[in-house]
Amino acid sequence: MTGKKCLEKLILHANSKFHKECEMKCYAFLKQSPVISQLQHKKSVEQETNRRCLLQQLRCIQYLTRQGMAIRGHNNDDGNLLKLIELMSSNIPDLQKWMSSNNYISHDIVNELIYEMYRQGLQKLIFCVKESNRFAVMVNETRDVSGLEQLCFSCRWVSENYEVREDFIGLYVCEKTDAESLVRIIKDIVIRCGLEMQDIRGQTYDGASVLQGQVSGVAKRIKDECPKALSIHCLNHCLNLVLQESSSKCLTMSNSLSVVQQIHNIISASPKRLATFEKIRSSMSSDQRLSLKPVCPTRWINRGKSVEAVLTNYECIIETLNEILTSHGISEATKQAPGIISLMEKFDTLIGLKICYRMCSVVEEFARVLQSKDITAETVTSTLSLLKDHLLKMRDPAVFKSIYNDAMETGKNIVNPPSLPKRMRKLPQRYDGGGSEGYNWTNPEEFFRTEYYTIIDFMLSTLTERFDQTTLFILTSIEKLLIGAINE
Repeated sequence: MTGKKCLEKLILHANSKFHKECEMKCYAFLKQSPVISQLQHKKSVEQETNRRCLLQQLRCIQYLTRQGMAIRGHNNDDGNLLKLIELMSSNIPDLQKWMSSNNYISHDIVNELIYEMYRQGLQKLIFCVKESNRFAVMVNETRDVSGLEQLCFSCRWVSENYEVREDFIGLYVCEKTDAESLVRIIKDIVIRCGLEMQDIRGQTYDGASVLQGQVSGVAKRIKDECPKALSIHCLNHCLNLVLQESSSKCLTMSNSLSVVQQIHNIISASPKRLATFEKIRSSMSSDQRLSLKPVCPTRWINRGKSVEAVLTNYECIIETLNEILTSHGISEATKQAPGIISLMEKFDTLIGLKICYRMCSVVEEFARVLQSKDITAETVTSTLSLLKDHLLKMRDPAVFKSIYNDAMETGKNIVNPPSLPKRMRKLPQRYDGGGSEGYNWTNPEEFFRTEYYTIIDFMLSTLTERFDQTTLFILTSIEKLLIGAINE
């Protein structure tokens, strides 16, 4: 371009839209990165986004498993996991795209993620147990809903801060439940966790002969291999057995407990009958805090609350059963109601419940002490001694008199007057050859006093028998030795 106006035309061209656009394209072309670099950058951004989404999904799975909630629903669209991720996607837009891609949401993948989380947590736990150098094993057997027998394995150890820890390790299927098979499973668990059998310092089982047998039980076999692994029968289980065996010795008490369960089965099993009970209870101004509770089949200590609920609502229950009998048509509950009414109108049932509630209340505090994870052997022995002293004080005739008078006052105009059993019990033939007549009580109060003393005496003897364990004596002696050395 030449001429006088060349400079002006160049300036005009430089300011034109076409020149500026070409200039920008040229600059972008010269400055742009290679195609491979662009693809790598896009891939890295995508990976980082997927990583964040996967971590959010893992947090959702961790929350659901920690709370014991189901991961999946009846179909693939209404599961708790998908709904929780959908809720979180409102604040994290990338999660919505993640859900639509169906990555890592299949049943097999989710189960694998859960197992991997369990494995990582178990590895950290086992590392801490190894650091403690010593540990105890707690083993119990249970059967799941499918009928498979499983072994529940837990570990008790002490941290470097002297904090007592009890941690669940896992459930393991038992094809056989003989002592040899159970020992093999326990050894396999210990070895797979990277622990040493020689580091075991304690064993805790229930009272089954397969586990606690003195000749060839699981505890005996492990102790033969690891002499320092002291075995002890679960103390809380011992206390449950004491109550269970004591109640079986008193017919009045055992019959009363069966009535409690029947009452709950009839009234609480039907919303209509339960509504009738609540209506009657409100009209009679009964304690609204104590509703009917089922009788726990295994934890006898908790039966005190069930018995207390029946005693508090005794008159309301009788009125409810009468209402069921007259206005609920022909049903199984209507057929059972007359028998339960007849039992509740007997003085035997009422005083049996009073005695049962008193016994359960006495041992409840002891059970709470035994459930503490940082309990010591000295605490067990001292608390057991206090319990025995309290039971001995309950043999005072004045204590029974107060229970008897309370039952008489509660049952006034509700139950029939107390009476002696129609058939007197004879002395067993093994005691006197069958030649003696049974003892004849002079009045009902004397008969129920005998039943009351029988329960207390049997509880005292059973407590001594169940808690007289060599291991408990050894542990108490060791604790006294250590505490004495520290004090010196």
